[in-house]
Amino acid sequence: MTTLDAICELCPKLRFHGTREVLLQDALGQLLRATFSEVDREVPLTKSAVVDFLVGDVAIEVKIDESPMAVTRQLRRYAESPRVQSLVLVTTRAKHRRCGSRCRVSAM
Repeated sequence: MTTLDAICELCPKLRFHGTREVLLQDALGQLLRATFSEVDREVPLTKSAVVDFLVGDVAIEVKIDESPMAVTRQLRRYAESPRVQSLVLVTTRAKHRRCGSRCRVSAM
């Protein structure tokens, strides 16, 4: 199983109550650290692009707000980094589904 596959299996296990992005990041961080030995948070990929998590070569961005267009632009910047081979958007918002996310978090 790849790191990407393992991360995407974890996402549905995450239950989130709330609307604050930082709290979702904290919950996801705990889940990732319980599963993977190396989890980096707030990783600068370029001067202007800081991804929420990097697990190996998988970048993980958490979004609750922002427009789908803004999220897509941000994900494209991350995808340009040579450090990123896969990109996962973790969101509780249906409006972000068209941004190309593979994992979904169940909103409670």
